[in-house]
Amino acid sequence: MRLRASFLLLLSLTLGCGDCLKASDFVDVIEDPDQFILEPDMPSDMPVVPDQDQGVDPVDDFGDPKDLFNFDFGPDDFGEPQRFELRAVVPSSGPVEGGTSVRIEGSGLEDGAQVFFASQGVEASLSGNELVVRTPPGNGPGPVSVKVVNPNGESQVLVDAFRYVEDLRIDQITPSRVPTNGGTLVEIRGSGFQENAAVSFGSEAALGTIYLSDGLIQAYAPPQGAGLVDLRVTTPEDSAVAVDAVEYFQPLELVEIDPASGSEVGGELVTLKVLGMDASLQVLFDGRGAPVQNINIAQQAVQVLTPPGVGLADITLLTDSDAAVARDAFYYRPDDSPTIAAISPASGPISGGNQAQVLGWGFLGRDIYVDGNPAIYLNRTDAWALIELPAGTSLGQVDVTLLESASVLDTLPNGYTYLADLEISTSTPESGPVEGGTEIVIQGEGLSGVTRVTIGGISAEFQVISDTELRVVSPPGRAGPADIKVSASELEAELVDGFEYTETLEIWGFSPTRGSVAGNTLVNVRGRGFSGQIVVTLGGNPGAQIRRLDRNNLTFRAPPGPVGPANLEVGANGATAQGPYTYTYFNPASQFGGASGGVIDGSVNVTVYSSGGGPLENAFVMLSTRAETPYQGFTDVNGMVTLSGPEVLGAQTVTATAAGYSTVTVQTVDAENITVFLNLLNPPPNPGGGAPPPFATIRGNVTADGKLSVPDDQAIYEMAVVATTQRAVFAGNPSAGPNAIVLGEGAYEIRSRIGDLAVVALCGTFNSNTQEFTPQLAAVERFIFLSDQDIREVDLLCNIPLDESLSFKLVNTEYAPTGPDNNAMEVFWDFGFEGVFRSPTRGRSLSDIVEVQRQPELSGVLEDISFIALGGSYTGLGTPFSRVIQENITPNGQMVILPALLSVPQPVSPQPGTRVQDNMIRFRANQVYPPDFTYLTLRNSLGIPVWEWIIPAGEERAVIPEFPSFSGLPPAERPSPLVQEPLFLSIFAVKLKGGFDYERFTFRDVSQEVWRAYSVNNWSVILPLP
Repeated sequence: MRLRASFLLLLSLTLGCGDCLKASDFVDVIEDPDQFILEPDMPSDMPVVPDQDQGVDPVDDFGDPKDLFNFDFGPDDFGEPQRFELRAVVPSSGPVEGGTSVRIEGSGLEDGAQVFFASQGVEASLSGNELVVRTPPGNGPGPVSVKVVNPNGESQVLVDAFRYVEDLRIDQITPSRVPTNGGTLVEIRGSGFQENAAVSFGSEAALGTIYLSDGLIQAYAPPQGAGLVDLRVTTPEDSAVAVDAVEYFQPLELVEIDPASGSEVGGELVTLKVLGMDASLQVLFDGRGAPVQNINIAQQAVQVLTPPGVGLADITLLTDSDAAVARDAFYYRPDDSPTIAAISPASGPISGGNQAQVLGWGFLGRDIYVDGNPAIYLNRTDAWALIELPAGTSLGQVDVTLLESASVLDTLPNGYTYLADLEISTSTPESGPVEGGTEIVIQGEGLSGVTRVTIGGISAEFQVISDTELRVVSPPGRAGPADIKVSASELEAELVDGFEYTETLEIWGFSPTRGSVAGNTLVNVRGRGFSGQIVVTLGGNPGAQIRRLDRNNLTFRAPPGPVGPANLEVGANGATAQGPYTYTYFNPASQFGGASGGVIDGSVNVTVYSSGGGPLENAFVMLSTRAETPYQGFTDVNGMVTLSGPEVLGAQTVTATAAGYSTVTVQTVDAENITVFLNLLNPPPNPGGGAPPPFATIRGNVTADGKLSVPDDQAIYEMAVVATTQRAVFAGNPSAGPNAIVLGEGAYEIRSRIGDLAVVALCGTFNSNTQEFTPQLAAVERFIFLSDQDIREVDLLCNIPLDESLSFKLVNTEYAPTGPDNNAMEVFWDFGFEGVFRSPTRGRSLSDIVEVQRQPELSGVLEDISFIALGGSYTGLGTPFSRVIQENITPNGQMVILPALLSVPQPVSPQPGTRVQDNMIRFRANQVYPPDFTYLTLRNSLGIPVWEWIIPAGEERAVIPEFPSFSGLPPAERPSPLVQEPLFLSIFAVKLKGGFDYERFTFRDVSQEVWRAYSVNNWSVILPLP
């Protein structure tokens, strides 16, 4: 039974006994909330915190967070309560599979409200005046009513407020390989398709889309470069993407052969230029293999030896994935006589001017005539020529002749056919909707023989009216100009940009529908008509980083904005469209810090405050642990930054730091809003002066009812000690003053805290030799309320025997060579709103059963109080230790079984006193009874936290991110998180008294007052080099 050191120090001043007290043997009240424990084997060069206490409590007592975090979160609304009503669900539709993030707009909505979609309940969080939920899976497509039940039981219903639609899904794409020249009809199977569904290949809209059913659509692939592209289907309700689902390939095509003629016996080396070739290329001449001699993929060239052959030969190209045939592409000549073997194409318009290739031998130095008129050479070798055809004199077949100085060397009889000219002069109307169905009148010449009409590369239905007129129905197309082409025999006519596909600029929907007031939230917008120069505004302010994904999808970053609704507008091509609902700005900051909001789905909103101050501008915040992460930035004037992007999904590690301030890391947290507090590393010295903290004075006489049991020993004195209850177990009282101790009986006077309290006197004996105080009786005066500067007269009569004992059983006690090495228990008397009184006795044991003596019977003035037990496994009376606290204990003669202790974290890396390796602080805790979370702190020589980590249960490492270089910042603005001095590390495994959700933690959760059980270990470390 030992007197607390703070009481005995007062006694020493009174008795003048010098250094007779062994203060380390006594339990003290933590009066300084910045005290903490150093490990017993602290290196000798480790700086010692001034006035540190080697007692029991190594954690800051944060007290009331409202007192610690003095931030302006706006005035409290003490006016009339808002009427409870629901107005809308935004957005009002989503897939049957659920998971759509929606806002429920209304008034009088409360935190803790229950939300039901039909009969299915979902979790809801209050954001401003709105409830934010994710829809549950539906029973099928169709409308459902939405019901909200406030915590008081009052409910409201919005009938048919949300419509479930078939899940938009892409299951199968056929074919999944298409040529780069486009035009391939691709079949897309899945679900949730609608008649107005839009399809894009990469960033390019399909040339046309055909809706067949809600599970099948067809789309014409647009031309595009070789490679993998996403296929996207967009409807007013959703957008589905099949990533890298379509491969564009360059089709095999023979573009050049040199020489284009050779001996019938074969064996000649021929070079072919082939588009789309790969290492598997095979070459055949009229079905006979041509051995490959050399292949150069980069230059798209291959050299082969010709097989034997006769006359004109087709060249077949084969790869593992494609095949192509070039008709009459090589000429086997019997000798070297000048020859015209073939012309391709073999027909053309009588007006001439078109091009053709001629195959044969002996073209150098000689002329080619068609129907007696000279052709123009565009390019030639001895075996091949590219010519421009002359105008013909009459329709029909004509000879092609090779001449030298007017002498005919060879003739290809009827080798070329002149056809009537085919021409498009006009089309009316010049535009129509992308859905197709517009009747177009085409005027021109030679139209009576037309066999095919395409608009934008898509075949169109047509009717021949006359040689000068066609009636065409436009097929579905993509917005923008489209070429009109008509084909007749081997002729083709084109009207470039002859028809304009139009679509109304519309916004179908967007997500997310809400974001932080800091801006920078990445917003995805669905609609149509997104082409040309695009402008996006939100609440009248321009959006940033606008990116068009295709004609139906775009993204932008929200500008900063005030709390409340904001209209979304998109402008394109002189038109403006407004969103079908509003975007909501909200304040993501939490008054008590920590995590809040929904799961991370594209954005993390981080708010940084200074402890005891306001928002921190220019604090650096990053996600991930890589210096090159794109998700990093600096806070604005409100201490806020939003890090947003398509990869920001699920649990994230968030780190915040600032020049001159500490660092905080929250590991693996899946909550959209994170608020942290940073400590000033070099706080200015306290100037002193100013008003003292509020206090009151209590005085009176203390007497004992009857004679105390005093042994016949000159060293033993009767003594009484007077104190008040303290606000909570881990809250200290102001110094009571020297007159709190009375020798024998007589007057006392103490300095007291203010508020509701009880006054307690302990009467007993003090042994000056052993420095032990043995309380025998107690006096209690209750229900006292004191204001600042009050003086209260309270006489105390010690008449409550302290002769009861309490027995406790500890569960999961720990023993280790380096500690813990013993078990100890303390008891507090819980007076409810009047506070708690710390019993002056402690029980100690080497077993898991611990007895605490000198306790009162709970009767009379104490009949309505209870006991609080605090104890566990300790090293001496310090760290490492594991402790548990249990309230509401009322003796019934039975042993009190306490909640389980948590295992003590043990160092893995680095070892005490060494430098952190691999940017990790690793520890081990074989937790039979898992904690709710782990809390780590690194403190400097001033006792100020340099770095804090909040870590979910199960993780046994604290990550130190790789920071980017801050050299580009002014020196005064550069964060320096990697402090290069020995730091004091404390690791706490924590179990809270109530339920705990890591994604909803607050900084109140790192206060001992809410801990049920915790274990701690300490050692010194040095951070990695910058």
